[in-house]
Amino acid sequence: MFEVLYQQLCTPGLKFDCLQGQSVVQAEISDHNPIVYASNSGIYCSFNILTKCDYISSRTGSYYNNGFYRIENEQQYQDRLINFIIPVMRELITISKVDCFLLQEAPDNNTGAGKSFYASLNKLFLSLKIDFKMAYNIVSGVLPAGGLLTICFGEQKMINLTDELTGKISQKNKHRFQAMQVIFTNGVINRITNFHADYNNQDGTKADLDLLISLGYLVGGDFNLLTVPDEAIPKKQVFTVPGLFSKRTIDGIYDGRNRALVSRHCCCRF
Repeated sequence: MFEVLYQQLCTPGLKFDCLQGQSVVQAEISDHNPIVYASNSGIYCSFNILTKCDYISSRTGSYYNNGFYRIENEQQYQDRLINFIIPVMRELITISKVDCFLLQEAPDNNTGAGKSFYASLNKLFLSLKIDFKMAYNIVSGVLPAGGLLTICFGEQKMINLTDELTGKISQKNKHRFQAMQVIFTNGVINRITNFHADYNNQDGTKADLDLLISLGYLVGGDFNLLTVPDEAIPKKQVFTVPGLFSKRTIDGIYDGRNRALVSRHCCCRF
């Protein structure tokens, strides 16, 4: 059974030359740091790149959709994607050797910012002479609209299996995941799930993770699972601004054998 336990303190997020030696959270580019995880099947990066920052008013309440209490206009959002997220991804490819990205809160290609983002991604991959395939699924409950974007490098065939698994995933998460089967020319087959779980579905998300692992998937994403216990993390582990987030939740990459887990305040791997 999937359980979230903090066992040791690790490095507090990757530092990037394009951010003047800061981590993504420290530079306030996203309220999630990227996670890089090496396995026998490749080097994966799960990264919530943060949708357009806004103040959301709804029937259930009003809130900022980001940990920086920030509102962006469309141009500011586009500038953050192009001038900061893309350079961070370049370093993750060239320095960390990432060959598969699992992005959460990625923009829709039908928006102005989205069109610019995908054009810049294509330009980046062309400049690095990378063969790639990508798949996008919109996610319910993310405002403004943000989706799941999976990008795999190399000569391969990517098959979207999301619809086949929808009936097996818990109700609150069934429109918040993306399941892919990647078949490489050498015959290697990888099953990957990009997951942005519902915060109000703690037990369901743990069960979903167990299910996906049992089906042979590597799962990466914003799990939105609370740390256990949430308030027991020593303050010495905090590397961002104390109080930046009201709850410490977990992003991660999980393959059933090892876990790379990082909360929004501290990074642990075990």
